[in-house]
Amino acid sequence: MRLTLTDAAERAGSVYYLAAAEASPDAIADGPVLGASLGLLGSDARYALIESETGGLLCEKLEGLAAATEQDEWLAIVDADDAGRPAELLRLQTQRL
Repeated sequence: MRLTLTDAAERAGSVYYLAAAEASPDAIADGPVLGASLGLLGSDARYALIESETGGLLCEKLEGLAAATEQDEWLAIVDADDAGRPAELLRLQTQRL
């Protein structure tokens, strides 16, 4: 399953992005999320799969990205694609990027 861009944000002149591996037949239909990543664009491009608090892959669709106060942290919004479940704000720590 490929990772597909869901959002991007700038920090200190570099562009970072979120991507999700969503089992969906097209760009409109929703499907189960099999993983998510945070990455850096540019000549030193790299990415890391996002882990949950329990150490497994985070299988949530992250669609909003903003730099947090701390240099190694980001804020991300979870879109559950469920009108009965409110969006969640996550704090991501970048230990590998």
